Amino acid sequence: MTVRVNKDSFNLREKLSELERPIGLKGSDLMSADTAQEARDFISAGRKNLMINGSMAVAQRGTSFTITSDSPAIYPADRYRFHLGGLGLSATVTATRETSSGVPGFPNSIKISNAGNNAGASNTDSWIRYIMEVADYNFIDWVNTKKSLTLSFYARTNKPGQRSVSIVSGNFGQNHYVATFTLDTVDVWKKIEITVPPPPAFPTSGDLGMRLYWPMSIGSTYSTTTTNQWITAPPPPSSGTPFAATGDQKITGVDGATYEMTGVQLEVGKNATDFEHRSIGEELALCQRYYTQANTSGAGNPLLYFMQYSNSYRMLVADFPTTMRAAPSFQVTMGTGADGTGLTQSYNTSPHQGKAYVNVASTSANASWIWKYTANAEI
Repeated sequence: MTVRVNKDSFNLREKLSELERPIGLKGSDLMSADTAQEARDFISAGRKNLMINGSMAVAQRGTSFTITSDSPAIYPADRYRFHLGGLGLSATVTATRETSSGVPGFPNSIKISNAGNNAGASNTDSWIRYIMEVADYNFIDWVNTKKSLTLSFYARTNKPGQRSVSIVSGNFGQNHYVATFTLDTVDVWKKIEITVPPPPAFPTSGDLGMRLYWPMSIGSTYSTTTTNQWITAPPPPSSGTPFAATGDQKITGVDGATYEMTGVQLEVGKNATDFEHRSIGEELALCQRYYTQANTSGAGNPLLYFMQYSNSYRMLVADFPTTMRAAPSFQVTMGTGADGTGLTQSYNTSPHQGKAYVNVASTSANASWIWKYTANAEI
């Protein structure tokens, strides 16, 4: 028996040309991945941003600060600390959380503005810093996984020129990577993408897992010409531990200078992917691990009352909205007319709740209450 199979004719040249059709940006690399995990790593699938509050959406402490010293610590947005570094004598610096950045998808940003001139000294160290807790850094396990990390963010300034950003080990004296970039145009946002190879070592220290610095004005003690590579010992001309590049355009100490930043993302892999936006509720809860506060509309409106627990003492207990990194510094603000005799704060405070007490007898008719508290467990 003979069986015949007929098939319509086709153009062989057209079929071959289909093999050359583009498969999208980096598509060939994605298709060449040997495993599903490699493909996920390449496109950074799943939760990816290792930074908290990279969109600058949370600013619990306030949104505008005029800074003349480094005490108390200033956070224009939660998790991002600004340090004046000794430049407060002849320059006035304001740190603000802006609400109309102009970057699509990022209504919020942090902005450093300087008025007055101050050249600083060799040990000047003015910066914006983010510290990653060691519990979060352990997820990266950078030295053992041998994977690159990619940092991306948007920045603009009215003082164009060279700038730098650095990744520093939790143990500050070892392993620094100072990366340079350029902001070319006055007050024009630019997306910066920096891929950092795995370090030879990356020692942590206590809860300090990783430090990131955006230099605002750095003296020669903390500057280096050795950039875009890992530094394992202080190189010249630095006499200290460098985290800025020699030749960086200064902001603090330069009259009229401004610097603005938003959209900070750090992710595993060699590619900067789209920013991972979280809900405001989730972002706030992540920030509250390190700092939280509660208050009413004013000093005449009670938030919490002290309760009598013995003939001579009253106790106040505040349950925190989330478990904090460690037992925080717990500070309360007494209400107008409240009896705060012998106030003791941060009494047996835990990561779950804050306590304070006053020396007020049970026979007293005076009420004891607060209208505000803060709990600080920043690293």
